[in-house]
Amino acid sequence: MIEVKSYFTFMHKKKKFMISCADIPSLAEHINVTEPVFPGFVEIQDSGQTAFGSPYEDSIDHIWLGLLHGLEHLDEDVQTPFVYQPIDFCLKEVNQKLVISVHHNQVVIKEWAFPFDQGVQAILTGAEEFFAVVKRLNLHLFKDEIDTIEARLTNLKAFHKKRSDSS
Repeated sequence: MIEVKSYFTFMHKKKKFMISCADIPSLAEHINVTEPVFPGFVEIQDSGQTAFGSPYEDSIDHIWLGLLHGLEHLDEDVQTPFVYQPIDFCLKEVNQKLVISVHHNQVVIKEWAFPFDQGVQAILTGAEEFFAVVKRLNLHLFKDEIDTIEARLTNLKAFHKKRSDSS
């Protein structure tokens, strides 16, 4: 089973700590809803492998938007840059696998492969959970976009369900 988890990261007294997206009370206590950027990371785990994770900490909201964009453009060579690292990532389908790769100067530096349908479904579920938290915490960065993001998620779920049912 593929699990996708999101973590916000914070600095407190020169020490970094992380809070799971599932821990709404702690997030509500520590998050400043008017921030323009939310540091954090996404973990995609399956069978002993972890895609992304803490080494790929960046703007967590940008990572999630990039994952959605990647799922919307699987048949194209679309790379999403990280905000604070000189790398980008790409999602594509290769031999019924969802391949997530990280690039630096167009060179693949890390790559993970997951069963396609399960990988897509896990990412969509993780995105729904993340953006539900964003909405619940009323993060100002997304107050004008959350409905559009939710519509994108609905469309992606319907598209991939139809695709999965026909294969």
